[in-house]
Amino acid sequence: MLAMFIAGSITAIQAQIKKTSGAYTVSWISEVIRDKENGNDVENAIALSTKTGDSLTVYQWLASNREKPVRIVFWGEKKEKSNSIEFLSSAGGKLKVTFLPANKVSIDSDMYILNPGYYSFLRQKLLSEKSILDLAFFLKDGYGDYAVYLAPIVQKNWRNQKENPRYKILEVQVKNKNEQTDDQFHRWKAIYKYKTNGELQSITGEFYKKKLISNTGKEVRYLVERIIDRSDIKEMVVKNQHTLFDSVAVNWTQYSTSKEFYYIKFQNKLNVISVSKKPGSFEELAKLLKIKIK
Repeated sequence: MLAMFIAGSITAIQAQIKKTSGAYTVSWISEVIRDKENGNDVENAIALSTKTGDSLTVYQWLASNREKPVRIVFWGEKKEKSNSIEFLSSAGGKLKVTFLPANKVSIDSDMYILNPGYYSFLRQKLLSEKSILDLAFFLKDGYGDYAVYLAPIVQKNWRNQKENPRYKILEVQVKNKNEQTDDQFHRWKAIYKYKTNGELQSITGEFYKKKLISNTGKEVRYLVERIIDRSDIKEMVVKNQHTLFDSVAVNWTQYSTSKEFYYIKFQNKLNVISVSKKPGSFEELAKLLKIKIK
């Protein structure tokens, strides 16, 4: 049902990337939302980042909403000669990343175990370059309580980034707050399995499961199952191998209210340009990208 709903909903996809030199990169993403209860809408997002990605300003708005876009700024702060870095946002969120021996990376209270290649890559990208988008790509599966901090930027293809089969997460140990209590936590771990070619085959944990369903060469499908306090979420995630855009169909059962929610979301546009001078306002960004604002 989930897969059929996605297959019947994908429309024309546009991807425009101008590879020119510049101190700043501007990305515009458009995502279509089809919700059985709330109807259809289009979510737009613009990201303005520095060349290394150590600062990221995001504007988000719905086509149906005439309010001004929501603006959130992300940045990283690191003390000299430290193996830790803090990533913060203007919305008040923050998370701490620490690189430890034996290819381990702690994210707040969670621990990720990586293969040596991915550990070295992330150490350069996060610790040295303070790259916000590489942090979001790393944490795209959204286990930890810091998922709220990353929500505005994850599961979006900002720059046609392709998964590298040489970079692997092997295991993650998670500590999630139990929302039904004030001082208790869920402690669990997830194990990753890969094919010999490096393609992710499965992630298996008590509260999160991800399984490869098919790979046709044109698209890859994964079934994701999440258990959140008093909720059960099933997602069919489809990645287009040409555009690298994700589509997701979500079936959300809320046990406390016995309600079921169902919606589909897919990216249908990516426009990336480089500029030498930092745009000073949302209106300037919209003009650069030729976006018509109501």
